[in-house]
Amino acid sequence: MRSELFGHVLFFISVLFWGTHCFAYDMKIDIRDVKTSAGIGYWYKQKEGLPLVSMTMAFKNAGFIYDPIDKKGLALLATSLISRGTTKDGESIAKLFQEKGKIFHVSVDSDNAYVTLKTLSENLDFALGLIGEVLVDSPIDEEVFVIEKECQKSDIRRDSSDPGPASA
Repeated sequence: MRSELFGHVLFFISVLFWGTHCFAYDMKIDIRDVKTSAGIGYWYKQKEGLPLVSMTMAFKNAGFIYDPIDKKGLALLATSLISRGTTKDGESIAKLFQEKGKIFHVSVDSDNAYVTLKTLSENLDFALGLIGEVLVDSPIDEEVFVIEKECQKSDIRRDSSDPGPASA
């Protein structure tokens, strides 16, 4: 029984190691590393074919691991405010994206912040203009900022008081 289990585990590990290597060996992904005129660095990959544009901009070193110790939650707060604050209000932005069938999403992980857009090619200029407005020209409404900040503080307090599954 024990040797049979060992055999299954060994087989699984070998499939993971050699099987995935075989599939990924010849893949060449052209990911470009560029900077905007404002000095913001991001990566992008382009694939031709469908009349659909799906893009994710990864803003390097903008993840929550880079939050200053005394400002825990800053990256998450910033990303939550991005789609809410421009010269238009958050609901207007969401409506503009929905009217032309666009998907716009902002997220953050430990290393990077991400802006994701999916739209038809014919709507790309409009969508990029709106994203530019969201990222660059976004005066934040004080009331929205206070609400989001309090939500972040509440989440941080909840997370720090929750012992998690390790205590079970």
